[in-house]
Amino acid sequence: MRKQRQPMSLITYNMLISIFSRRKVLNKVHSLLADMKREGVMPDIITYNSLIDAYCKSDDLLKAVETFDKMLTENVKPNTITFNTLIEAHVRQGDIDGGFMVLEEMRTHV
Repeated sequence: MRKQRQPMSLITYNMLISIFSRRKVLNKVHSLLADMKREGVMPDIITYNSLIDAYCKSDDLLKAVETFDKMLTENVKPNTITFNTLIEAHVRQGDIDGGFMVLEEMRTHV
């Protein structure tokens, strides 16, 4: 008897994306995100926060901001975790003005 592959849930995808993000295995994160979308599982705030955090910790602030913008276009509302992650990344890279810009944007979304 052959086993049927059961689709993974949003919670399972988020857990895996979070684990690989923390370990900075971004190629696996991208693969999971593609699988997720292919299976019709839509990313949520937890998914996007994990992605943004991974890019920030990998010093890829541009990709983090692109992911934030994509999140907004997909009508996923950012939360304080999203903004705190982006502010911290800007400040860590010495971009204090960028951190303040994110803070101003936060006031329009949260």
